[in-house]
Amino acid sequence: MIGASALPFVMAFWQANDEERHSEAHRLMRKLASSHELPFLLKALSDYRSAYRTDAAEIIGLVGDTSAIPSLESALTDVDVQVRKGAVEALGNIRSAEAIPALMNALDDADSRTATAAVNAIITIGTDVAVSGLVAALRSPHREVRYKAARGLGTSTSSQAVSALINALEDTDSLVRAEAADALGSIGDPAAIAKLQELSSDDQVFWEPNAMNSPRRLPPPQDLKHLHFAFTPELYPIGELLGRETVRSDGPTERVEPKIPGSPGT
Repeated sequence: MIGASALPFVMAFWQANDEERHSEAHRLMRKLASSHELPFLLKALSDYRSAYRTDAAEIIGLVGDTSAIPSLESALTDVDVQVRKGAVEALGNIRSAEAIPALMNALDDADSRTATAAVNAIITIGTDVAVSGLVAALRSPHREVRYKAARGLGTSTSSQAVSALINALEDTDSLVRAEAADALGSIGDPAAIAKLQELSSDDQVFWEPNAMNSPRRLPPPQDLKHLHFAFTPELYPIGELLGRETVRSDGPTERVEPKIPGSPGT
């Protein structure tokens, strides 16, 4: 922690119109970030220099004090995109459900990088409250945000998440549709089966066998055999429809014995 006696000197270096001095102060405060420096950092969010405001937001996030959330929320309307993005990332670093409403507002940011940072922050917070934020993110105008939101909802089993992901199967972007299907397969809720069957005729879904190969288009399947992202052993009806062959996203086609309720071992 920077002692009370040393803080005025650090503040002077921070505020100086000297990049080297400011960088040194930033480095020190970043390394030793604590609530002791928070009052100064909150004030620095209003500095006339956008780079300094961005630096302040970063360190506030490292401090992790929830009392800074209102000030960071105000910074989400900053004219500078880097400041807004920095405020979003700081809210995520605080890791409090109290930040979710502010982050939901940032999902509508005109800058896709800031909006994507917001959905990443919501995923990082990871509380039950975050589900509402991710559902809201599925309505974002930015494809990257909707894609990440669908992926994040794949770890939830709430009916709200399942309903939103089923709706996302009709997204205008094929990558978002595929990620929504993948998430539903991970959740394993039978309520999604009918829509997943409809998606089996979607010829715009891509499959990437592994990171070394480029994506290739799958042929339109006659059944769900090739709908690899919809399969999990726990999703019994899909397992029945798939039979014993499924395509995995991390490797070649392999044979899988689906777990059918009532069968040995279930």
